[in-house]
Amino acid sequence: MEVRFTCTTYPYRKFYTIMLAQSLFGPAVIRTWGRIGTAGRSKVDRHETLHDARLALEGRRRTTVIRQSPFASVPADHQAI
Repeated sequence: MEVRFTCTTYPYRKFYTIMLAQSLFGPAVIRTWGRIGTAGRSKVDRHETLHDARLALEGRRRTTVIRQSPFASVPADHQAI
């Protein structure tokens, strides 16, 4: 499961991706963010169960849209892959 947010308006031009993945140590939420055209930065948050990882992904999705002003204009029907 992957959720992507982009803001292409000047001066922001940022992206934020939240992905649910399976790592060697169990379920993980991988967050990648940065300016469009760059590799950006990434952070991996490991969780004990898949359920915990899904809850963390949904929590991050909600707080990112609310807290980050450039992403506030992203419609509620965001692109989920």
